[in-house]
Amino acid sequence: MTTSRQQYGFNSSSAHSRLRLTHFRLTRLCYASLLLSVLLLMIGCQSIGSVTGVNGPAHSAPTASRQVADIRTQMAAQYLNTGQLDAAQRQLNRALEADKAYAPAYDMQALLLQREGSAHNWAQADRFFRQAIKHDPSFMPAHNNYGVYLSQSGQYQAALAQFKIAGLALGYEGRIKALQNLGLTARQLGDTQLASQAWVQVLELDRGNVSAHLELVDLLLDSGEVAYAQNLYNEMHLQLGDDAQTPRMIRQGVRLKALQDTIGIPIKPAVR
Repeated sequence: MTTSRQQYGFNSSSAHSRLRLTHFRLTRLCYASLLLSVLLLMIGCQSIGSVTGVNGPAHSAPTASRQVADIRTQMAAQYLNTGQLDAAQRQLNRALEADKAYAPAYDMQALLLQREGSAHNWAQADRFFRQAIKHDPSFMPAHNNYGVYLSQSGQYQAALAQFKIAGLALGYEGRIKALQNLGLTARQLGDTQLASQAWVQVLELDRGNVSAHLELVDLLLDSGEVAYAQNLYNEMHLQLGDDAQTPRMIRQGVRLKALQDTIGIPIKPAVR
């Protein structure tokens, strides 16, 4: 999902170097998050309620109308989070009446239409995401949210462009989510190199990210990097303990054992 800090310039040799560096840093990681499916991860990586990063001249004081729009948009986010769609819509109407150029309000409007889910409103959400980005290209939640919308609409290449923008935005609080979405979508498109790079970046930002480890184990096994895959797998097994017995980790363990039997690579068990 790509623009501002968009070109990763990925190559396999550099990725393997970064994976090696990452491996040596991963010995005492603490895994606190739960394992999520690809679909739930993508949905969970859409931001509702992020209304900071207001568009306008840098360091300028917000106008009274901008303050009203901000408050109304925050109220809409609260209503949306509790499923009160009509109340959220009324607040967004007032937000855009106060300030027709307030990007977070357009982003929230798109999320509301997307949440409602009817064919008409789903199609309308695209226009509001575009308006949000038009009014403030630096408002990164709109890029990430639009990317999720595009991905759920089957427009994976367009989604990839949006995730690249948000994933490259230093200082963006949702950057890890954008990189996770980038990794998932890149793999959906068969771009395993870009997917690997995105997940390595996630690990560099969040060393205890379980999803990144799971994805990298599969990618490493697919590319024949069995030793690195084994190390990451064992680290997860040690850290998660009994919680490591998930269907996906069990399948990964079976793959590792099969490779041991097929090509004679010794697979060391996780030792507690």
